[in-house]
Order: sequence, then C-alpha cells, then structure tokens
Amino acid sequence: MRLAAACILSAFIACFQCAAAIEIPDTATVLPGYASRIDATRRILDGTTDNLTGLWNYPEEQMVVAIRKSSEFNYQLIAVEAENEAIDCGTVIGYLTTTANKSKMRMWLYSVVDGDKLTSPVECVAELGDGSILIQKRRLKMHISVNLTRFLPSVFGGVRVYPQIQSTEITPGLHKIEDKKEILIF
Repeated sequence: MRLAAACILSAFIACFQCAAAIEIPDTATVLPGYASRIDATRRILDGTTDNLTGLWNYPEEQMVVAIRKSSEFNYQLIAVEAENEAIDCGTVIGYLTTTANKSKMRMWLYSVVDGDKLTSPVECVAELGDGSILIQKRRLKMHISVNLTRFLPSVFGGVRVYPQIQSTEITPGLHKIEDKKEILIF
C-alpha cells in the first residue's frame, strides 16, 4: 500500500514539474528597435515599467543591457551596446523570472557565441540589490584530500597537514544606469 502511494505521489510531482518547467529557446533571438540607448529607452517606456526595467551596465561582458517586461517570461535582457561584435544590438542575451523569494530571481544567460548567434542558455540565480543585480552562476567544486603519510612508515602516521586556501571572489552582475549623462566607454 505504501509503495503504491509513493508511486502515485512521485508521478503527481513529476507531472507538476513538467508543467512548471520554463522552456528557454536554444538560440537567442534578435529584436528590432534596440540600435541605440535612446531607441532602447523609448521601447522600454512604451511598455509597463517597474524598478527592474531600464538600462543596465554589465561590466564583466562589457555591454549595456536593456531589461524589459515580456509576455513569455517575466523579463528579457536585451543587448543595446556590446564590445563583442558578434552580439548584435537587440539580441536577447537572457531571461529573468520571479521566485517566491522577492530578492532572488531565476536567470538564464546565453553562454556560447557561435558565429553570429548566442546559444546554450545557462541557469543562474539573480540576487536583487539596491540598483544592482548580482549573478550567481552554478559552479562545480571538488575537494580531493590525499594523506601521503599513509604510504610512509608508521613514524609519520600521526602527522596530518591540510592546507586551506580561501580566495575572495568578485561576483559578476549588473548595475542600473540611472543618470542619463552616465557615459560608459569600452
């Protein structure tokens, strides 16, 4: 009886996970009307706005991004200016969707430039701050510890050395361009 209930429950959960899954396109699309910051600002102001919509600086990728509300996803990230010539103005570089935590959002960013298109969306966590969005990408970390003294005679059996190196990481992210006079030179 318990086995049957467990099977029904797992099938029920699997159905909801499939229904709630968000389908991100494999390749980025290019939208018209984002040739400059002025054009992007006009396009954003034509729709509904909130504290996320607007122009954002993405210094790690050396680009200016427009965030606008979308009908398919909650928000789209659109390249307005990019140092990488393979990324056209108006290219959708990612998506944002809301979560139960108001200070965090699900984010997908295209990670591979394949010729003149972006591919391979990667899911991240976007942490919202005061005029900033911190991007927390998933990283695979492995720690391997080998005690070489186990291979030596028993005199060294009690000696254990485990070095710990901790380095601070700079979290990539975006900051909002509030001042219309702010000039970003790449």
